[in-house]
Amino acid sequence: MTLMELIGCACTAYGPALALFIITIIHDPILSVIFQEAFRYFIYILLRKAETGLKKMHVPNTNTDLLNNKHIVPYVSGLGYGVMSGAFSLGNVLAELSGPGTMGLNGGSHFFCLITSIFTMIFTLLHTFWSVIFFNGVDVKNYFLIGWVIGSHLLISCMSLFNSSQMYYLTLTPAIVILVISSYLAFNVCRHKYVSGHNVVVHN
Repeated sequence: MTLMELIGCACTAYGPALALFIITIIHDPILSVIFQEAFRYFIYILLRKAETGLKKMHVPNTNTDLLNNKHIVPYVSGLGYGVMSGAFSLGNVLAELSGPGTMGLNGGSHFFCLITSIFTMIFTLLHTFWSVIFFNGVDVKNYFLIGWVIGSHLLISCMSLFNSSQMYYLTLTPAIVILVISSYLAFNVCRHKYVSGHNVVVHN
């Protein structure tokens, strides 16, 4: 009974938005990526405006880390973005796994649940790294970083179409490679900002 209530409340809250997303966007990977990246840019603008407001506040020992370490904001927003994306991707699968039966259905692969979980993990981490890279790219007008985020997002989304044919090796391999490269770029961005901020403190 509690599970039915949970599903009912979730469908009430997110049903219309999810239906619109499924009907108009999810079947077109390119449109889906454009929608998500446009929303990421909207979040960037919104959070940067919030930072401007925080700089006007002169409360002792408050917001210091946030203002001096700009990678914190995209990291947190990207992590939240990734978790939301994962919840949409894996929610129905987890509900089915609660019983009485499990995947796959209609002769599907018994690796379906595992692969879906792995992809959810990869996309959650990627959205975190992508936000750090994207925010920095917009800040410093580095179009390579911006292009990497949009291009890799588009590539991995299109490659995921092979999952419907159970060709998981064609999707997992590039996804892992993109994850490794994106993590390197994100950590490099954070390290560069840390070193720059540290040098500013020393010179002062």
